[in-house]
Amino acid sequence: MKRKNGFFISVSFILPFILVILFGGVLISIIIGFILDDFSPELLRVSIVNSVVFACGVTMNMLILMFLLKNTGLKTAVFISFSVSSGLIIFDLLYLLVSEPLFFYAYKNVVSLYLIINFVFVITISIVMTIFICMNKMLNDKENEFQKEKMLRTQTELSLLTSKLNPHFLFNALNTVAALLDDKSRAEKVLLDLSALLRENLSINDKSLRPVDDELKYTEKYLSIQKVRFENRLDYSITGDSKYQIPVLIIQTLVENSVKHNADLDVLFVSVNVEESGGLLKISVSDSAKRLKPEMIGQGMGLANCRDRINLTGGRMEILDGGVEIEYKI
Repeated sequence: MKRKNGFFISVSFILPFILVILFGGVLISIIIGFILDDFSPELLRVSIVNSVVFACGVTMNMLILMFLLKNTGLKTAVFISFSVSSGLIIFDLLYLLVSEPLFFYAYKNVVSLYLIINFVFVITISIVMTIFICMNKMLNDKENEFQKEKMLRTQTELSLLTSKLNPHFLFNALNTVAALLDDKSRAEKVLLDLSALLRENLSINDKSLRPVDDELKYTEKYLSIQKVRFENRLDYSITGDSKYQIPVLIIQTLVENSVKHNADLDVLFVSVNVEESGGLLKISVSDSAKRLKPEMIGQGMGLANCRDRINLTGGRMEILDGGVEIEYKI
């Protein structure tokens, strides 16, 4: 489960403390007044004004810290918090001297004790809130690092699992070209398709995903070469399209698997169908032999790698009715 936004958590944590400051300042003045037996309505009025000033000041202090913490550490943040809180006390003292000089003189004992206790009270709350915001930022930073590491690990796993062009296919294609030397046009087409495959195979070294349409074009070139090699023994159909990105060489690997394990048949038909419907991308790779079974996944590297790469990118692969079904939510 993802952590909530750090700003929302910090604000939701600050609000209760603001209420504590508002009511705490008033409560402190009442308690001090009764302890010193010198309580008056004027003291209550002044304490209410002071509590509002402190609450607004602490709020601004915390909001500023939330933005400054991107470039400051815990010690600096605590120092800033202490400085702002001290400034609030000095401002409050000056306010009383200017606006209520008679009250300040008449109740100087009560006011002095009130300011000292309120100073400790506000400082404590400010430092606690500052430490909380710092800790929350540290947790968010660690989670961001974890997510980055997870993404890099996933990309590394995909890179390791990505199939390359089968060298046996390359040798067979070159042998096919050699056998077609008397048919220049067909030999030229095979060479062009093979060249395109090799060029694309080099270009995908730094990629883990690419659009389905590009995968279909790559697969069509592969099947076109195999069609020349097997002639009437092989036919194929590729239908549908999609811009959704999937792991590279997934479709080609599955098609190659069909051709490789059914080369002994007199006739083989390979079908690739892509369909987007109801927020789902469905890719089916099947052949007329229908020899695939669910338990075959894991017996060889090809199917297992395809399944792992699809799972890593949020998809699902299963064997149904002798073919492979791939599904992604889009």
